Amino acid sequence: PDATRRAATIASEPQRSAAMNNLPSPLRGHLLGFCNPGEADMLRLLQEGSTRTNPLPDFGAMSMASAPPVIFLDVDGVLNRVDDPGDERVDATMLMRVRQLADSAGAVVVISSDWRTQPDAKAHIERRLAALDVTVVGATPLARTRALARPAEIFQWLSTHPDEHNGRYVVLDDRDLTRETRGAELAAARRFVRTDPNVGFTDENLAEAIGVLRRVD
Repeated sequence: PDATRRAATIASEPQRSAAMNNLPSPLRGHLLGFCNPGEADMLRLLQEGSTRTNPLPDFGAMSMASAPPVIFLDVDGVLNRVDDPGDERVDATMLMRVRQLADSAGAVVVISSDWRTQPDAKAHIERRLAALDVTVVGATPLARTRALARPAEIFQWLSTHPDEHNGRYVVLDDRDLTRETRGAELAAARRFVRTDPNVGFTDENLAEAIGVLRRVD
């Protein structure tokens, strides 16, 4: 039994499949009995895959598909109105729309606002989102230029966190990001929802953003 287990462990996946098929059925079952549940399932898949016409599952793609969509969230002009004289820096109604957006696709939030550079402000928006059960997984990095480069910061986050998103995302911002560094790429991706800074995140913006997150390119 120990020798059989070692042979199954060191063999590559194609070798395992060939070896399994060459074994008598009783011995195949005996070998599977030495595997933990995950290994046994994999061996069965490999055995099945050698005789089926359909390809085996792409486990890398399955992992990517299980990751959530991402909402890149600006604050000023999205979760508030820039001309609002009130002391409340985050509008509860607009914040609730972010929750509706997240709930619509099981999405998480990455903060792309300049608020991420101010610890108190960043902590405030994180607390408000957490109170609504919206998960914040991080913030975009700061571009070296620090000016008019928000799309570049978003694309950098996407490229450095490949296991934390499934390729679907939406960018909420009141700035015209299409005119900033890598803005043309963002425009081509059709994943940017621009808000009116004097109005904030509206129901119309929400409907558009839900459509973006549900779209599979």
